[in-house]
Amino acid sequence: MNTACAIQDFVEDTERLVSTLRSLPSNRRFSAETLETVYFMAYHALRQRQHERAMQLFWFLMIYAPTDPRFVAGLAMTHQLASNHEQALQLYSMASFLRPDCPHYTIRMAECFLLLGSQTMARSLLEMAVCRCQEGKPEEAVRQRAKAMLELLVNERVAT
Repeated sequence: MNTACAIQDFVEDTERLVSTLRSLPSNRRFSAETLETVYFMAYHALRQRQHERAMQLFWFLMIYAPTDPRFVAGLAMTHQLASNHEQALQLYSMASFLRPDCPHYTIRMAECFLLLGSQTMARSLLEMAVCRCQEGKPEEAVRQRAKAMLELLVNERVAT
């Protein structure tokens, strides 16, 4: 099997999995408005450094809307802020899986790898983020951030 076929199979399998998750009964227990309200509360708790409360709310959201990458990334952020970098990395990977076009999750994964001491993985992810973001597009700020982080990694490597 060639690489193109393998990638296509992976994409199709991913789409089937996400579709199956979206069809779970838990996805229909609360209205979109209710979930958005809980998301607002969770994000507010996170901004207020109430990590335990934010984590509870994001877990709630994950149970009732497991395919919303914002909810997955919110839970990842609570773990990252609590220095649970391996758990955060897994959750950011899941968010990236659900929304592969979002470079923010790629940068967050790079941050986790840096905090876990894996500069090689972090560098690869940052390079990927730079490539995914096109100049002049809405994600230009993300691209610049990834480039700055890459430059710091290169400069740190040269200094040692």
